[in-house]
Order: sequence, then C-alpha cells, then structure tokens
Amino acid sequence: MNQEGKQVVISFKFAVYELEIKHKIVQELGAFSLFCMKAISQGVLLEELVSIMQLEQHIIEKQLSFAISRKYLDNDYSLTDKGLETILLYEFLDACNTKKLHLALEHYIENSTKHIFCVENEKFTTTSQGVVVEDNIYDYKIQKKFDELLEEDREKLFHFLVGYFPEYEEVIRKFLEDFIIKLQSCNETLYYNFKQENHLFFQMLSGYETKDSLRVNIPLLEVKKSFSSQILEQEKLKDLEERFCRYSLFNLVDGSSYSYKKEKFPRANITLHVSISKEEILVKLQAKEQEKLGIDELLFVDMKTEFQECFGKGYFDIKTILEAL
Repeated sequence: MNQEGKQVVISFKFAVYELEIKHKIVQELGAFSLFCMKAISQGVLLEELVSIMQLEQHIIEKQLSFAISRKYLDNDYSLTDKGLETILLYEFLDACNTKKLHLALEHYIENSTKHIFCVENEKFTTTSQGVVVEDNIYDYKIQKKFDELLEEDREKLFHFLVGYFPEYEEVIRKFLEDFIIKLQSCNETLYYNFKQENHLFFQMLSGYETKDSLRVNIPLLEVKKSFSSQILEQEKLKDLEERFCRYSLFNLVDGSSYSYKKEKFPRANITLHVSISKEEILVKLQAKEQEKLGIDELLFVDMKTEFQECFGKGYFDIKTILEAL
C-alpha cells in the first residue's frame, strides 16, 4: 500500500492467457475438405482442384463425400448455405487463432460475476503500486473456472470476440454456444492499481462476507490504560478505565479510532501496511486524554500505558470495482 495523498492503493493482479478456439464442425470436416470447400467458395471448379492439388479426381471426390453427406456440399460440389456458413466459421477461427488473442483474468472471483478483460485495457499497468491482492484461485483451476463462467454466461465471450472481429459478429453469434475454448498461460501479469482515500476505503469494508468479497487484515495498535491513585476512590478509577476503553484500538493505516473487536484472518487477500507510527497515535491519544480528564483528575491520577500491535478484519466487496474496469 502506498500513502500518497493519504490514499490506500490496492493492486489487483490479472494473469494473461492465450485463447484458442475450436469447433466440432471444423474438426469433423478436417483440413482437406475445408481447403477444398474454401477453394470452391472462391469459384474454383472441381476439375481445377485436381490440377492444383495434383491428385486424381476420384480421390478428391471420395474425400468430399462426407461433406456431401452432411449437406455442406451439393452433389454437384457446389456449396450449400450450410457450407457457406461453415466456411465463414473456418475463416473466423483461422483469423482468431492466427492473431493469438490474449485475455486477462483475475484469480479472485469464482462465480458468474467474473469478467473477461482485454489486455489492451488502458487501466492495466505492468507494475504494482500498492498491496498486491493474494489469489483465491490457483492457476491450474482457471480453465475449469473459465468453463463454468461460459456455461453460465456466454455473452461475455461474445462481446470479447466481437470487440476484435466485428466483421464476424453474425458467425460468432450463430456458433457461440459450441465453441471449444482452451486457455494457455502466458506467464505474464498485469495490474489494476485501485486508489481510494483512506476514510472512503474503510467505509467500503463490511463485517459480512459476500460471494464477491476479499478478506482484509487491518493493522491496529491496542492501547491499554491502567489507573491508580492514592486519593481518588476505586469507583472513580473504574469509571476512567471504562471511558478510555472506548478508545483502546487505533487504525495504524490512518490513525483513526477502531470501534470493532480485534481479530485476524489466518489467510487474508489483503494485509494493509502500517502507515502511522506509535508516536503519532500517542499524540492523538493525548488529545483525547485532555478531553476526558479534568485538571483535578490529571493531578491525582497515575496512568500506565501499554501498547500491543494486533489486527482487525473486514470484507472488501470488489464486484463494482471489476465492473468499472
């Protein structure tokens, strides 16, 4: 975390993957039939294919018999509407896989709110500027989680692909449901450095976990006050301790009083860094002491102060942050 302008800076990490798309229609037709169909779509006659491929005509006809049986070609070796659609599909897949599309995925969200990000997103950087958020999902699980995402919502993939290939929008829409998607890690990392004013960031934290929340550990300083006096009664001393116990925990990020109980996540996604010194906390505490103690109490009370560093915890819902990317 960075303290620039009293800001919390959280660095969300995005892994980069190369996208490979296949389709069972293209796979079952095979490269030979697709080459012939592509040539036919460009006006090449069967007799010309014999010359181009240096094969006997009956061999080519035998190879294309499957395409005829599946209605991609008519008996006269002209393309059907189904065949023309398939050629467009083949062209799209070839263009897509030749381009070697890359996408970025975070390793935090495991449900349908997960998004597919373009690596060209101008909000991404190659360096982190703050606390790097620890992963919830290991890399080897990403393919499974991506498949689950597509099962629930293929529209995200549709918009991603159309963004790169708008000329193939109709083809992508028609064959979208049957695309076979494989991800290959590029061993590259991008970052989104989310910046928020200290007080606004802590307002974003909740005591309740949601499906889109991350676990945050907040560094605290616990200040324990004990009072003694040769003059004041024990009841008065007890009252002083009760008044000060409300100001016993201080946030070491911005120095504010912390009103929740101290506790820590064994494994947090975000552990904020200490930005306020104990001495700065003491200055704040002394100001509160002057507010709470009258001059007569200051004269007749001995105070002992002990310090202990500890943690508080909160949940940080990141759904709207990722949606805004």
